[in-house]
Amino acid sequence: MQKQTGNRYDSIPKRSFFNVIVKLLEDNYKLIGSRKVITMIAEDIVEKHKEFYPEIERRGSGQIVWQTTSSTERKPNYGKKA
Repeated sequence: MQKQTGNRYDSIPKRSFFNVIVKLLEDNYKLIGSRKVITMIAEDIVEKHKEFYPEIERRGSGQIVWQTTSSTERKPNYGKKA
């Protein structure tokens, strides 16, 4: 007889990018400090990730993400890739 442990989909929200970062910091960088410090670092990492990378999950099938210079600039300056 199988024992029911609950909803099989309960663990899905626990497997997020944020939780992976927290687990990585806890397991590999134990010198950092308490759970609160690790959580604050993980929040900063997630914010930087959102800042520099678009949310691919919101794109539809067949859509392409094209990163380029800002639309407010007249032309790309030296050293910027167009």
